[in-house]
Amino acid sequence: MKKSKFSESQIIKILSQPYYNIDSKDILENKLSNGFRLPSEAEWEYACKAGSAGIRYGELESIA
Repeated sequence: MKKSKFSESQIIKILSQPYYNIDSKDILENKLSNGFRLPSEAEWEYACKAGSAGIRYGELESIA
C-alpha cells in the first residue's frame, strides 16, 4: 500500500474547513477552503442530465 504524504490529522484538518460560514443573516463563501461545497444550480442540472441532450420530465418509470 502506498503511504500518503499527509498524516491522518492533517487530512482531517484540511477536510474540516467549511466552505460555507453562516454569520447571523448572511451565508459567506470561503473560496480558500479545501472543504466541500454544494453544487450550483447549473452544476446540479448538468449532473442530473447524465449526458443526455436535454431535461426530461415525467413519471420516474417512464424517464429512468
